Amino acid sequence: LQRRSPSAAPPPGSMELLDTAVACDAFDMIRPSPGMPALHQVAHQLLSNRMPDVLHPHATGTPDHDPAELAVLADVLQSAGPLPPVYACKGALGHGLGAAGLVSLVLACLSARTGQVPPMPWIDQPVDTPLPIRTAGHKASKPLATHAIFAAGFGGHNAGAVIRRNSN
Repeated sequence: LQRRSPSAAPPPGSMELLDTAVACDAFDMIRPSPGMPALHQVAHQLLSNRMPDVLHPHATGTPDHDPAELAVLADVLQSAGPLPPVYACKGALGHGLGAAGLVSLVLACLSARTGQVPPMPWIDQPVDTPLPIRTAGHKASKPLATHAIFAAGFGGHNAGAVIRRNSN
């Protein structure tokens, strides 16, 4: 990561951190609050005026709390147009606990640089959601410049970031 002066143009191909947000709904030591209001607040702050090319939720599309998380993200994005594809690394790497958000951020940067969305192994039947979950990796037909990354932690902690690969 580098801080550049506000007047300096970002170099072509570099990654830029556009926005971050955090919130918590101290509900339970392990489970998120029903309806996930903290995630809704984070997602609304990050996505209310932009549609990412790829969405990186904490959820992988499995039956536990993933339907609630994916429903919140779909709800925030619903009026903005076609929904972006979803990629979550938890299915491939396991639960990263406190490092999960950072791992997702690194993978989002790699995805933006290569234009590829990695596969999500071990998810044979993703949950029913309006978000397009693809378990097979794929090369994008258009540049995947903007990525929204979300992490949900124990006790209702939620964080998010939006990054963009500069093409100029």
